[in-house]
Amino acid sequence: MNFVGTGVTGNGMILQPTSGNPNIVIMNTSASNNQYAGIYYAPPSGTATTGILIDRVSANNNSFGVLIDNSGSSGTAKADISNSIASFNLFYGFYFFNVTASLDASNASSNGADGVDAAGGPLALGRSVLMNNGAFGLLITGGVVSSYKDNRIAGNGSGPVSATPAAATLF
Repeated sequence: MNFVGTGVTGNGMILQPTSGNPNIVIMNTSASNNQYAGIYYAPPSGTATTGILIDRVSANNNSFGVLIDNSGSSGTAKADISNSIASFNLFYGFYFFNVTASLDASNASSNGADGVDAAGGPLALGRSVLMNNGAFGLLITGGVVSSYKDNRIAGNGSGPVSATPAAATLF
């Protein structure tokens, strides 16, 4: 699937479930040149638990690459992203707010602000590249970020990370 915008209006893919306990799977998809977000999860108030799986997705040249914002929901959200790219976006590559998430084997490079913004909820980060972003490779503004210490984070304008991530346990 390809969601290519004109850069003037809209999102590539917006997900706003209103009822039930949906499990959302997005695979082999690209979303580029959209005015707001390439992929945008923003449920309304009252939404129940949601599971989100994103694999082999490219979200480039948007304002936000992949934006998972569960702030409007009273339910919980869990997101697992792997093998994906969010680069050349105006602000963030990957943005997580009020969600339990993992980001594995993914790339967030050359974004205008931060590669990854962990703004709330736990995030497990492994085997990912966060390079050449305008601000931080990893911005931690809320929640706990656990790193498997096998990421490549360098060349970012404000530094590699805004705060020291916790060490994740390997099993």
